[in-house]
Amino acid sequence: VSHLLATRFPQAWNARGAWTTRVVARHEQRLREDAETLEQMNRELDAFSGRVAHDLRGPLSTINLAASTLAKQAPAQEPTVAVLKRSVTRMQSIIEGLLKLSRVGARAPEALAEPHAVAVSVEEDLQRRVKEIDGVLHVDVEPASVRCDEGFLREILWNLGENAVKYRRKDAPATIEVTGRTGPSRYELRVTDNGVGMSAEDARRIFDPFFRGKGTQSTPGTGLGLSIVKRAVEASGGRVAVESSEGEGTTFIVELPLAGSSA
Repeated sequence: VSHLLATRFPQAWNARGAWTTRVVARHEQRLREDAETLEQMNRELDAFSGRVAHDLRGPLSTINLAASTLAKQAPAQEPTVAVLKRSVTRMQSIIEGLLKLSRVGARAPEALAEPHAVAVSVEEDLQRRVKEIDGVLHVDVEPASVRCDEGFLREILWNLGENAVKYRRKDAPATIEVTGRTGPSRYELRVTDNGVGMSAEDARRIFDPFFRGKGTQSTPGTGLGLSIVKRAVEASGGRVAVESSEGEGTTFIVELPLAGSSA
């Protein structure tokens, strides 16, 4: 039918084609403008959260100092001082998380990193945490060069490894595995544990800022660690996913572009 209409009414058909082309072009232009606007808003939000977090450091330091002074001058107030200091510590952790989120948005993902070297560095620090809980840590990361800031990559591996330590099961020794393999155009990192795991509902929201799953409310944390992981991975042109089963464990899969690839 299309061929018949084009043959019998070429001018009308050409006009229809030109109109369709203009509509598609306008739609694509609007999409580009919306994407640029959203990106600008995200940059402004990152800058705002960074400024707020930075400005909150001063008052918190004053509160911490006042609490220490109170403890010396009024020993009977020690329980109150302990509550104050725990609250200050938690606020400081939240502030550091917000600052890290803002820095991820502000830095360009042009640097290269070597996953094996970064994993060895993280292993040295994480191994101490794992030994404290009588757990086992296995690291098997192939050498490669990926498009990712080295600081980003360290933050990614440290956060995922620390999560595996924090959310371990009480009825089984913790086992944590970190593996890295080279694909055709991407490098895949996996961090697997035998911890408490999570529900499918929690897994869908696990990268949301400040989200804490129902089974993790009693575990200390700010709910920002995995948000930082996601932002760092995506800022590097990669993607992150999670596979988990309640009571069995969790695997985080991070894919990063290889150096020189267009993927």
